[in-house]
Parts: sequence; C-alpha cells; structure tokens
Amino acid sequence: MFSVIIGTGTPVIGSYENVPWELGSIRLKREYDVEGGTNYVVTGEDFFYTIPYAHIAQKSLEAPPAYAIDIHGQFLPTLKIGSLYWTATNLSVTHYRDGNSIPAADVFVYGGSEANAAKYGRLYSWTAVNSGKLCPVGWRIPTKEDWESLLAAYPGKSLKALALGWTGNADNASGFSALPVGIADGTGGYDGEGGYTYFWTGTEVSAGVAWSVGFFPGTDDAILDNNIDKSFGLPVRCVR
Repeated sequence: MFSVIIGTGTPVIGSYENVPWELGSIRLKREYDVEGGTNYVVTGEDFFYTIPYAHIAQKSLEAPPAYAIDIHGQFLPTLKIGSLYWTATNLSVTHYRDGNSIPAADVFVYGGSEANAAKYGRLYSWTAVNSGKLCPVGWRIPTKEDWESLLAAYPGKSLKALALGWTGNADNASGFSALPVGIADGTGGYDGEGGYTYFWTGTEVSAGVAWSVGFFPGTDDAILDNNIDKSFGLPVRCVR
C-alpha cells in the first residue's frame, strides 16, 4: 500500500491546473513497475472527481451537466458520444426516482455482497428497466438503436475499462469504462465476475426476453443479444 499526493511535484505531461473538468469523464490511470524502472503495467483506472456541488453550480446554465444525480443523491459522471450523453458508471439505486423501493426480485448486487455494489453498481431485472422510473430525472434507458449507434462509434474494446478481466482487449478510448461485472440469474445465482458482462437495452424481443449488449474477454467486439431472460439481473447505463 502506498499514498500519492496528486497535484504536487513537477509535471511530466501537461499541468494539473489545465485539467478539463467540464468534460465530466476525467480518469486517473494507474501504472507501476515493481522494479522501479519504466516497464509500467496498467493496474486500472478511476474517475477523477471534482467537488460536484461546486462544479454543477458553476455550470448551472449549461445543459446537460457533467453529472447525473440519482434518487439517492449520488453523482454519476457522464460523457457525450455522438448525439447522446451517457452515464459513465453503472447505476446503483435501490429506489425508483419516484421514491418507491425497487422490489427485491428486481434488484441485485453481485454475490449478495454490498461491497460489490460500490465496485460494480447494481444489477436489475428487465421489469425494473421497463418501469420508466429507474434512471435519474431527465435520463432514460438506452434503446437497442442507441446501443447500435454507440457500437458504430466505438468497438467493444474502446468501451471497456482498463480492468484485468478483459485480458488486454480494452483501451477505454471512449471513457465508457465497462467493467466485467457478470450477471445475476434471477434465482440467487451469479456468474461472470471478472470475465464478462451484459447491459440491458430498453427494447423488448418478446414476453420473456429483451435485447442486451454483451462484452467478453479475448475479443475486441461487443455483441447485441436477443436471448437474455428478463428475470436476469444486468447492469444499466442511462442516456439523455
């Protein structure tokens, strides 16, 4: 374990004062060389937050803001891709935006561990997704067509976070930061942590299944899947 003071020392590239906070998707990438040399290994990345209330007050006349705010007051960084703004982290609410609790059958945390909610966000059934009340006010669930536009702008590898589970098929050029979160099977089982994940779309296939988007290790692509059971718990992003 070690500590680093950010914003001091001699800049190697750029300067701290010129960080473009208004973009809302600034990330801190971590690399190290255990031998003390320059053969760095990427160990991950984290969003580099401003002080949200101060930043949003400064930008209050600009729309949309650099953050979405969920029902619990949590700030979600956003980024613009094409004509849409996307949340850049997974949703992690236990209540709909009208204040009502999401039924236990429709919201999950991987492995049942609350620690995973902080790491990955929460997983939702398509019933919660289709409620129209899951995303923050002014935001909505992306449709299949929205995801198609996203995948046309960036290949799957450019939507994946720099996480070890993606085995090198990730560069996160978009800032979307998809993690290998896994899924809940709707009956108390979980699978895929550190290996793969799916995201819900808001587009139905039939009474039992809906469209989703899958991300996997060992490939640069993401796939649209029309065979995921609506009872499954998948992570969710929102758009506006």
